[in-house]
Amino acid sequence: MWLLRYLHSWGRDVKVILLGRISDAKEELVVDNLGILRGLNVEIIEAPTPYDLLAHQEVFHPWAEVIIDAIIGTGIRGVLREPAGNGY
Repeated sequence: MWLLRYLHSWGRDVKVILLGRISDAKEELVVDNLGILRGLNVEIIEAPTPYDLLAHQEVFHPWAEVIIDAIIGTGIRGVLREPAGNGY
């Protein structure tokens, strides 16, 4: 998410599609970064299911110049949990 903050600071229109719900975020780094993005008024769209992601496809198609895949992140341990674990 640090890259999104840089793009935002450079005047780029940044939107986040979160595969899950903000209220479900537990990792300190994720919670902190989401808080920073919210403080910058970056639009964060929650997509806890594949259907929610499809419902918001207009966010990234056709206007997006760049799409940053940050689904996995850093510090992976163990088996991937949903929603990242199902590969949508």
